Amino acid sequence: MATTSTITAIVTRATTSMMIGRNRTLGQRPAVTPYSFTKPSTFPLLILSVSILIVDHFTHRRRLKISATQQEEQELAEAWQEPWLTKDWSTLYGLIALAHEREIAPQHTPFRTEYISTIQVRYKRPQRWALKLLLERGVIPLRIDDGGVATTCTQTWGLTSTFPYITIPLYQQTKSRAYFEFLIPRPERAEVTRLINILGQNRMGYGISTQTYNSVTQTSQPSTASTERNRPKSGPSFPLSIGAQSMCEALLPLLPDGHIPRARGTHVDRLDSYLKPGPETEAREDDWMQPDVRMARAPLLCHSSWAIVRLEAPHWGYVELDNFVLGAVEESRTGDRWVRAVCEGHAMKELERFGLDI
Repeated sequence: MATTSTITAIVTRATTSMMIGRNRTLGQRPAVTPYSFTKPSTFPLLILSVSILIVDHFTHRRRLKISATQQEEQELAEAWQEPWLTKDWSTLYGLIALAHEREIAPQHTPFRTEYISTIQVRYKRPQRWALKLLLERGVIPLRIDDGGVATTCTQTWGLTSTFPYITIPLYQQTKSRAYFEFLIPRPERAEVTRLINILGQNRMGYGISTQTYNSVTQTSQPSTASTERNRPKSGPSFPLSIGAQSMCEALLPLLPDGHIPRARGTHVDRLDSYLKPGPETEAREDDWMQPDVRMARAPLLCHSSWAIVRLEAPHWGYVELDNFVLGAVEESRTGDRWVRAVCEGHAMKELERFGLDI
């Protein structure tokens, strides 16, 4: 039996070899044995391996590039903090003027972007020359809103990570009361006292409230106008702004109004509330309880005596309150203490000292 099996195997192999040779002679592909279906091919594996290596290479390069860019941005942000640590008032006023003119980007200033941007959008307009003159007289604008009726698009087309995974345009029509918040260093001066008294006795009914800080006693004191007519309006019956929201802009005039931001009443923010948080606390909710981090960004301004004044209109009309304040400043006989060209020249020298360009 063993001999028969051996002979059968030899015949089978010989027959298979003859068939393969015949097929090759005729130009045909050799017969595929069952083993051919289970034998893996190395070519697809090679292609897959090369693809993975290429993707990994470019991903690594991209990661290194992003890391390098973030490091450069961090180093640049730290470099821009240095000029604002100046101990010279003329240089500080020049830096603020350059920031208002957008020569210095908002992210490179110690002031919160959402506040200083309200000044920047108006500063270069020909009819808003009052903002420039106020700064030359030592009045530092912090935040402004002209009031009136406005329609804005608060949300545009986009994608989200939650259902329904898409956002559609959302329009908001508001009518708001104008307000203007500004800072005056060294409020103990006689002309500043006259200015605050003039504003508090205005006949337009503008509400006025102040927050005064004394650097000697390190205490702050809020106050309001002495006359009831010029006290800020507050309460739910007198909101700062009302309006309606809709996905259809044409329906806005037909919708009922609702309160948007609440009236501030007699409240005036402290100076540190207008400054950006430190990099180590930007994502922390308790940053508002850590004013020292923000005040270190502009020490000359923060550690001096100052008064923050808030002027607020009692009606929904459009008002340029900076013009009104400039009139009061001129009436209080406050002269040009900080000529813009001179201050900006000092600021430019300070930027050159730290190797910063604008």
